[in-house]
Amino acid sequence: MVLHLLCRLCVNKSGAWNSGILASLLVAACNGSGAGPDSGPSIDANLDAEGGNVDTTETPAVPVVSITPLRPGGGGRLDWCANDRIVYDTVAVGGVWSVHTMDPDGSNDTCLTCGSVPGLPANTIVGQPAWHPSCEWIVLQVKSTTLSDGAILPRYFGPGWGVHSDLYLLKADASIAYPLVTLATARTASLHPQFSADGNYLYWAVRDPLAVASDLTELTSAWRGWYISIAQIDVDATTPALGARVDFYRTSPASARGFYETHALRGPTMWMSRTLDGARVVDEGFSADVSTPSVMTNWTQSPGTWEEHTMPSPTGALVTYNSSQPSSWHNPPDADFDELPLELWAMVVATGERVQLTHFNDELTPTEVAGGVRATTADYAWAPDGRQIGLYSVKHTPAGQIVHQRIDLITLGAAY
Repeated sequence: MVLHLLCRLCVNKSGAWNSGILASLLVAACNGSGAGPDSGPSIDANLDAEGGNVDTTETPAVPVVSITPLRPGGGGRLDWCANDRIVYDTVAVGGVWSVHTMDPDGSNDTCLTCGSVPGLPANTIVGQPAWHPSCEWIVLQVKSTTLSDGAILPRYFGPGWGVHSDLYLLKADASIAYPLVTLATARTASLHPQFSADGNYLYWAVRDPLAVASDLTELTSAWRGWYISIAQIDVDATTPALGARVDFYRTSPASARGFYETHALRGPTMWMSRTLDGARVVDEGFSADVSTPSVMTNWTQSPGTWEEHTMPSPTGALVTYNSSQPSSWHNPPDADFDELPLELWAMVVATGERVQLTHFNDELTPTEVAGGVRATTADYAWAPDGRQIGLYSVKHTPAGQIVHQRIDLITLGAAY
């Protein structure tokens, strides 16, 4: 069945064979590796943002010129398009979620979901927006209005976990929305959807339910049951919808799988975070070619600490990621996950040198430190020119309560 789908996907609208991503997927299907178990990471530091080779003759420095608040008291997960518009989600007092766009200096803020949008469910959680390369469409997570929440912990329904999240395609002017993924089973999830660089494919993480009554009613089960999907999409169709779809890492049973989160699809290269060997809590950042998904490059190489949101800069000169280094947070039990501190880091691809870009935990006040408050960098997006990064971060208590959230603009000393 997968081979049949891939044969359909590898033909373009004119009937000619595509030589890009799904041609590689066809190879993966023929080799039987599209959904097989991981064989372990293999190191290859010469992949650029399009899955090709990086020019390693020049070693860039990574100077941070400034960090400027864009939304010092709010904001959330974000993405940055070629038209220099940033899309982000935010939650107001009372738990009302919305999706906005703004200019890189924070001006011209427009709420896309505050009013009625044809085709988009109202009065539910919306978030995790990502631009289509045309800058005319946005994919976002929308909490299901039909699935029963039951005894699932409320923390899992936000954009950060995506439990019971359908996926919708929203016009950038908020004139209409179309459903792309509609979940039909309780305790499933859709997380962190991203478009490919050419806009022809959607890339996201998916969760199957576990066959235990306690699934998602406690803190350990949420880390299991995940896999990755890529599906064809044509946003120019009269009614946009997902086409043929290929799943990766969907071994059985669901309880044997760990956590996957998708961050970028550049050429045939999937960028992701995942827990090693089905373990809980401790993440690493990887990339893998769609034709050989079991051959994974581990870019963070730090077992026992937490790394996530691993992706290349626009030129491929850097790989950026969030990390719990150099804090004392090392491989704790699940109960300590809410004490996680993170900072944004960059690895210079040419040399392997790692540079800490933010120091938010060093800037906490004595009162915050005494109260156990941690700063955690989260989602971020590169500016198209590679000179700036829009970064969402939060401050939270040891009990996991968010006490402050913000979006900052990081300006670098060169284009990466």
